[in-house]
Amino acid sequence: MNTTPFYYDNLWKEHEIEYLKFNNYTFIKDLSYTENNCRSIILLFNYEGNNILRGYADGIIFPQINYFDIENIHTKKRDKKIQNILDYILKVFNDYNIVDTKVYQDPYLCKKLGYSIFDLLDLKQLKLKYKLEMYFEKSQGNNILTSLKSKSRTIINKYLNKTKFNIYFGEVNDTIFNSLVDKHLELSGKKTKPDKCWSILKDMIKEKKAILLVSDNNYIIYFISNKYCYYAINACTKRDSIVSYLLYEGLKWLTENKFNFIHFYTYEKYIKDEKKKCISKYKKALCNKMFTQYYLEL
Repeated sequence: MNTTPFYYDNLWKEHEIEYLKFNNYTFIKDLSYTENNCRSIILLFNYEGNNILRGYADGIIFPQINYFDIENIHTKKRDKKIQNILDYILKVFNDYNIVDTKVYQDPYLCKKLGYSIFDLLDLKQLKLKYKLEMYFEKSQGNNILTSLKSKSRTIINKYLNKTKFNIYFGEVNDTIFNSLVDKHLELSGKKTKPDKCWSILKDMIKEKKAILLVSDNNYIIYFISNKYCYYAINACTKRDSIVSYLLYEGLKWLTENKFNFIHFYTYEKYIKDEKKKCISKYKKALCNKMFTQYYLEL
């Protein structure tokens, strides 16, 4: 079983570099933190004359801390070790005049700990903020359907035992994957990723770091690891409820295979962008829990 969340994975690092270069970002340097067996993705780019850091969404994830027990509040020298990592990031901010960059706490730690490790530190010029994130987690003894909103259950029941689908995990043939790429292009109306990024996504499926669900030229991708999974890509026909069914079958497969923290991203209720608001509302109907995502910004 893959143990590395995508936001710490080297394949994702390659994807971020190629994706952002394709979107007119200039890649300057890999500044990922590598001390004390920590892992991170900290990539320096220039965009429209400004230096920024990227590796996850609109910023970076605080390096994974795997050389002491962060969950044990009594661990000696824990705060100092975390502070040393933050000081490294702050030095990068100062040395390269970084702007427009958030520093996120590991989503798994946010959910697992229920508090911000940043509260333990001297944040200097950074401000601690937070937002709500949606996820699905199967409750003990309950099946997937009973955990979902009634509207989602009604949609899914229309497809149950009637709709054929396939799940690709560890292998995927070129014909199927190329059809996914073509469908994504058709829906977007333009090329949104370079070929190298699609090749990396195919490798993630082959290396059991992602699953692909397919039904009648509709496609869903989840990134997966033992403690954290992520709803990553939707290439389903617009306004076709098959997407709900494929997401459900993905949740079912993941929980049956002991993957039980599936992140659906941010709950955005009070925003002006109506499209994002509708997407957030739709995702919420497929989730049953929320966690607080902590992050730092200038």
